[in-house]
Amino acid sequence: MTTTVFFHAHPDDESIFTGGTIRLLADHGARTVVVLATGTAERRAEAERACAALGVSALRWLDYDDSGL
Repeated sequence: MTTTVFFHAHPDDESIFTGGTIRLLADHGARTVVVLATGTAERRAEAERACAALGVSALRWLDYDDSGL
């Protein structure tokens, strides 16, 4: 089984920038892991729903502060 890790700074970056690739890989049986560096409580729920729709196998958070907040 192939595993691909996608690393993004913010929640929703996975959908905007690599969502199509994530879904394509998931549809072909690959294990997909999304790592998000930042995230607030309200954005976590959104990211979890988006990753479920994309077929993400695992979502991980690094819990860094977002400098733009």
